[in-house]
Amino acid sequence: TEDGQLSCKPLVPGKTWSIPVKVEDYQGLTAFRSVTLSTAPSGTGDNDLINTKIQVYPNPVTEKSWLYIDSNRDGNMVVEIFDLTGKKIFSRNQSIKAGKRMYPLDLNSNPAPGIYILQVSGIASYRSKICLNMLSR
Repeated sequence: TEDGQLSCKPLVPGKTWSIPVKVEDYQGLTAFRSVTLSTAPSGTGDNDLINTKIQVYPNPVTEKSWLYIDSNRDGNMVVEIFDLTGKKIFSRNQSIKAGKRMYPLDLNSNPAPGIYILQVSGIASYRSKICLNMLSR
């Protein structure tokens, strides 16, 4: 709508959509982004989604860093890292098991040291700035 509101009918449970978005400011400058929207599988209540905790350790991230995930159910997640221009430098699908678990964050591309955005999506969402301090391999 003209006032910037987005509305839609209820979506199909357990699906993911990538929605292209064009934003134009009052000076006519435009930007294009893609918004990813995922719905929970049918039969999943709100309380099931609240109980997943995600952390990255250590931060600054080194060659031996981990995603700590405490989840109340099994599921799948997509782990992505973006540079500050929005370029994706890392992506991995991760199957997770219920409970407190650690998953290696193995960055094979050996990106340059600096500030990046870590984004996790799937049965839970997490977004955080991380500092990469990779050593030469």
